[in-house]
Amino acid sequence: MITIVTKIECQDNWDSKMNGVIFVEKESDVEILFNELVSQDDYWKNYKKLIQVMPKEINTENELKSYCNYVGKTDIWDISKLRKVVDFTIYQYGGYTTYFN
Repeated sequence: MITIVTKIECQDNWDSKMNGVIFVEKESDVEILFNELVSQDDYWKNYKKLIQVMPKEINTENELKSYCNYVGKTDIWDISKLRKVVDFTIYQYGGYTTYFN
């Protein structure tokens, strides 16, 4: 179980073009979830780094953000179905920013 000392809301959905991380409970769950995600969308083949084992404690929101990477065009079609295979927690923040000169 992950302990987040500050109040930070984790999500029940996944959005592309944001920064994010998917936490699983143990190392073997990383491979299971990765294979499930690749089977629904080949785009996940280059984004295994988004799935990480939960740290025992996270003390700040900035610490939580340090685990995140850009998610590109990854997508998760049926989160509830995947959670029946392996439990996971999603955290995302930010978004795609376009700068105009």
